[in-house]
Amino acid sequence: MGISGDQITLSDDARVSAESAVFPAAGPAGNVVIAAGGTFEANDSMVTSSAELAAGGNVTITAGQDLLLTNDAIVAAQTQGPGDAGDILLEAGQTIRVTDSAVTTVAQQADGGNIKLTASDTIHVIDSDITSSVGGGAATVGGNISLDPQFIILQNSRILANAFEGQGGNITLIGDVVLADPFSTLDASSALGISGSVDVQAPIQNLSGTIAPLPQTPVRVAKLYADACAAQKGSKFSSFVARSQGGIPPLPGNFLPSPLRAIPNGSLHSKVSGNTMRVQGQMDRLGITEFSLNLNTRWQDDFSQAMEGCRLS
Repeated sequence: MGISGDQITLSDDARVSAESAVFPAAGPAGNVVIAAGGTFEANDSMVTSSAELAAGGNVTITAGQDLLLTNDAIVAAQTQGPGDAGDILLEAGQTIRVTDSAVTTVAQQADGGNIKLTASDTIHVIDSDITSSVGGGAATVGGNISLDPQFIILQNSRILANAFEGQGGNITLIGDVVLADPFSTLDASSALGISGSVDVQAPIQNLSGTIAPLPQTPVRVAKLYADACAAQKGSKFSSFVARSQGGIPPLPGNFLPSPLRAIPNGSLHSKVSGNTMRVQGQMDRLGITEFSLNLNTRWQDDFSQAMEGCRLS
């Protein structure tokens, strides 16, 4: 069975299947081939090949761009009798994303089928299963599972190549980056027979050595803020603070500076009130729109020291 098109979407419990009849002379199940030039999406739908007594057929889905399985979508190749299960091939030009879905081969009495996912960019598996299992005797062999994109991301998902009495299949993940969260499982075991292997071939498999952890002790932000300069004199001090209009308060919790009044260019005014002198003016050379002096009684000496301690630009 073959289906082709530019954009192919299966939804609302749609089913594409090839089945072998239930009688001894029945032939193998047919193959299912779906080819999308752009995007293929299966949403709450099934693509299967199955056989009761004969060998199962293969399932092949290719997409020129993205291949998406979502919302309980199932891609399966399975057999109930002595025939081997068919293989599954999913291939995308960009991304394969499997979300809340399953890709599986099952052989109740014979060898399991292989599963291969390839993409040029990313394979992202979320809350899903990719499994190959066999339930036959000691001579049976589980199917192999391989993923081969640039990036592999597993989130709360399982990749299993299991067997009961026979040999478990092999799992191979190949990519530049392979990331699996703690809730994901890779397993190629056999309950009574020989377990298969799990092979992850990727330069980056854990970001903990790549990303520097944040410090455990928070920084006291108030210590990062200070007056531009201050002339210390025992327990008394004067300060000189330069700032532009608007912005943020010099210290956390302080008020924002009020807007400046328009002053003719080159003019300079001063006002003394108590121990505070505020000088306002346009100082084009220094680029300062406002500065203030908080002076004690010895304001002349402190002012000179404050000015020498400041670098204005």
